[in-house]
Amino acid sequence: MKLGIKVGPQHQSILDLEETNAPFAEVWFRIDKKDDYQKLFSFLRKKQIDTGLHFWGLTREGIVPTLAHDDPSLLQESMDLIKQTIDIASHHSFSYVNIHPGFRMRIGCEYTDLIFSSLDDHIVPQEQATIHFLDCIDRLTAYGAEKNVLLTVETTPIRLQTGSLHNNKNRHSIQDFCEYSYIDLPTDTLQFAITNDFGHTAANIISENAKPIWDFLYKKTIEYAPKTRLLHLGFIVPPYNGTDYHDQLDNPIFETPDAVPNKNQMVNLLRLFQKRDDVWALVEPDGQHPKNYFLAQKLLSEAGLCPPEIEAKSEPL
Repeated sequence: MKLGIKVGPQHQSILDLEETNAPFAEVWFRIDKKDDYQKLFSFLRKKQIDTGLHFWGLTREGIVPTLAHDDPSLLQESMDLIKQTIDIASHHSFSYVNIHPGFRMRIGCEYTDLIFSSLDDHIVPQEQATIHFLDCIDRLTAYGAEKNVLLTVETTPIRLQTGSLHNNKNRHSIQDFCEYSYIDLPTDTLQFAITNDFGHTAANIISENAKPIWDFLYKKTIEYAPKTRLLHLGFIVPPYNGTDYHDQLDNPIFETPDAVPNKNQMVNLLRLFQKRDDVWALVEPDGQHPKNYFLAQKLLSEAGLCPPEIEAKSEPL
């Protein structure tokens, strides 16, 4: 397994890469702001850092791209934007492009504060969304293969909190924008590379307590493991209401039964990938990326995934 770090177009990301000496980086990449990434891409290529692009952006009408809608023009523009991202990844010899399936509604986003909003009331039925999604993914996977870029498709939560996603306190107030989740489909129908975001997968179960959520997450991680190429090492905490949660790995709650997965559970999940050298992994905290990189490195070591030379480079915790 190759452990990496999340980066963006800001200069701090270059400092984070220099501090961690991470062998791989996942770029939070907005296709509609592609010119902002020239300095970062130059650094990544110069240092020969293995790189993936996490696709984000907006269409010309300000809609979050989606592969789960029934508007042909929205589907086509979304496909085109993802293909452009694959082209950019190929041009720079990057390894993968990671995407979310998208929403079954027209959704806008103010990206500075990560505030999502509905643009109309039309909701595509789940069955119809699945047809569009699987067809688009088949074509995009083939396009990526032609460009020597792996397309990965991330597990997603089923609800969003209100207001800014940077503010975890908003999780008690939810909004259902019908984000498409493929998690209920039979696993053998998922003919694509999977990104298992542990927190997102866990957020597909709404419950009053943690046990059924953990049982579901563990089962799905086993089912998805053969097709999993990327792991996002996240966790959720109460309320278990279908929303996501991004926080630091040194949050004390991570070591308690309230977190799903908690620290011990995450180590158990990572152990499922002990013999895999084709999987990337990273944490997606809201800041303090070097600290979380080294904390994640320790988790991988406990799971038997870090060779001795990597352990020796770890910072003292």
